[in-house]
Amino acid sequence: TTAPSSTLEVAGDLVARKTKVIDLADNVDLQLVYATHAGAIINCLGESSVTVPATPAVGERYRIWISSASGTYVTILAAAGIFMNGFTNPSGTAETRQHHIGTQIEIVCISASPVAYIVQHGLGPTFSAT
Repeated sequence: TTAPSSTLEVAGDLVARKTKVIDLADNVDLQLVYATHAGAIINCLGESSVTVPATPAVGERYRIWISSASGTYVTILAAAGIFMNGFTNPSGTAETRQHHIGTQIEIVCISASPVAYIVQHGLGPTFSAT
């Protein structure tokens, strides 16, 4: 906008960067790594699985977008004993699945001991050609 309704004041240097987008091809199993994936958008182009880190720091945040065709599943996995949305599988992998095109998934670590994540799903903005 040419006339913003608010301002940003910075005491010191400000570095603004665009968000990194990482394409995740069809049939790929991705292990999330903080240095590579935190703060980036993982753009799922097909049916894939994403595994959350086993030893995260509180506040680590990962974003996944499903841009592939409807009916394609993206599975979020967590190792045994890791909580996702309050639930865990003590003897095996916990998971949550999403399959709607345009879905955005946000994964945030809320506890390091025991490891716990909040996984939120929602539909993102839709765009059309003009």
